Amino acid sequence: TYDEGFICKGTHRVILNGVGPQKVSMASARSYFNELEIKNPDITFSGFLGVTKFVGDGKANSDNVILKKIGLNGGQLELNGNVEINDDIDLQKGVLRIIGDVLHSDGTLTFNEGKVTVSGDYQMQRKEKDSAGDVIYEASYGNLVMQYDDDLLEVGGTFINDPWWTPLNTLSAG
Repeated sequence: TYDEGFICKGTHRVILNGVGPQKVSMASARSYFNELEIKNPDITFSGFLGVTKFVGDGKANSDNVILKKIGLNGGQLELNGNVEINDDIDLQKGVLRIIGDVLHSDGTLTFNEGKVTVSGDYQMQRKEKDSAGDVIYEASYGNLVMQYDDDLLEVGGTFINDPWWTPLNTLSAG
């Protein structure tokens, strides 16, 4: 049986440790790393980025990357550039730092004693096109889960909360 994308399981681990610029581009939304460690400070992600278990701390550039399922596992991930959250992210006591804007179109961002810092705007909306082809923003299918005192969301720009729905008791602390 074949599956679309780069799908890693078990103990599979990727370490990005080049000495020059590295570009990581995943064309399939189904692609993801099992374990990912970033040692090279000159990495650019584009397309989709999914990581079951992030190892350590890392910095990278974002070429409008779309974040899919991510488990930070207590690590720190800094992305320089705009990102879209389009699937579930569990900070697991980790820190996600975005130097840019966030468009949270789908998925649950679970803090679990973690922290998100966004230097620009945080939009909980979906980007669509109207019948004339112009970009419009509609209600997001995404939501936030902040249930611990240490959960923290810091936004340096505008915060837009336009959810399609919000589950009960998901914003009870932080």
